[in-house]
Amino acid sequence: MLGDLTFPPDSVLEALYANKHDPDEIIYEEGDDDAPPPGKIRMDEWRRLQRMNARIGELLVAVPDGATGKSSAWYPKVQTWKAGFDQLLTTKAQADLFALLPFLLEFTGRNQEGEELSEELKDISSAMRSGMGSYFVNAFALHVSESTAKVSATRREQFIELFARAGWVSPTDWPEGTQMPVDGAGVMILDPAVAVVQLKAAGVEKAEWFIGGHKSSADFFEDYVGAGPGLGVLKARYESNKVLCDQKFKELLDWTKQE
Repeated sequence: MLGDLTFPPDSVLEALYANKHDPDEIIYEEGDDDAPPPGKIRMDEWRRLQRMNARIGELLVAVPDGATGKSSAWYPKVQTWKAGFDQLLTTKAQADLFALLPFLLEFTGRNQEGEELSEELKDISSAMRSGMGSYFVNAFALHVSESTAKVSATRREQFIELFARAGWVSPTDWPEGTQMPVDGAGVMILDPAVAVVQLKAAGVEKAEWFIGGHKSSADFFEDYVGAGPGLGVLKARYESNKVLCDQKFKELLDWTKQE
């Protein structure tokens, strides 16, 4: 996780990390943390994303010429992604935030063995990986609730992949006294059979990370039972489809043990 890294003096990424964990650096307004209009992200998160966008913009401008920088295959892709980030700040739309996720997963999941990439592009990758996970999860929770759990196959697949990636999302990304509004179990509830197929195809390492060390379906889905803190719409879905959810979790767990 980013909190375990040591940054060079005066690095832009260090400033980005410090800002994420020092909300006093951003001027908030009354009502920023209220529920947003349907399809939009929260205003407090929009303000933090503005600052992150600016920091990433500084890094992008500083990318040097040459094969490791502006002539690399990644540079124009990052430029395109940054334009999408700019659009998000104009629209505040959940859909525009979600549109940023595929490239983030591609860029941060690239094979870095022996790669030669400028420090600025590497810092952008690190900022993506360690600075944005909570925004996606919070917006996804809003989307699930607003759509009464009618989530597209594409969106489900993206968030299964997100929760299967080590280091992308952690409960510690949320302020003390609050918690992650939806997790891998919640995404699995949306379509447990498809989730298991996707996770098996992704490989045992990702499947194990998605399971998160849980040893039983009761443990895995505990937030979505009774008075648990899970989203109400997902609790209702789990209650109506408990047998299949439990069966598919056990199937996935058993598969990881055999691999």
